[in-house]
This record gives sequence, structure tokens and C-alpha cells, in this order.
Amino acid sequence: MADGHLPEAIDIFKLNVKNYPDSGNTYDSLGEAYMRSGQKQLATDCYKKSLEKDPSNSNARRKLEELGEHQAEPR
Repeated sequence: MADGHLPEAIDIFKLNVKNYPDSGNTYDSLGEAYMRSGQKQLATDCYKKSLEKDPSNSNARRKLEELGEHQAEPR
């Protein structure tokens, strides 16, 4: 992803999500790739899913705020 291979990164992160659907980190990574590629709605969806899987994911919470979404703090 750092070398500008966003389509390839998205494909790899999609595969990670498929193989590890209960991991908040996989959705967080896919969200980052979508965000960098300008696909804001898909990024938002991934970050929300990441928070569902891991409510303590502060990175996903920050990224959602950057995308204009506001999430409740974890309990």
C-alpha cells in the first residue's frame, strides 16, 4: 500500500477479512486502504465493522471521526 499499489492492497485485505472475519484488525486495514483510495463509504463501513469486532480500536474510532462519523465511546 505504501508503494501506491492500492488495488492490490485492497484485494489482499479483502482476502484477510474473508479468512479472519472475527478480527477487528482485518477490517481496520481494509478501511485504511479504502480511505487512501478515496472510497469513503467503504472505508466507513469497514471501520464500523472493525469497532463491532473490537470496541477498543481507537484507530478505527479516529478514522471514523476523520470521515465525519461519530461513534460512542466503548463502555
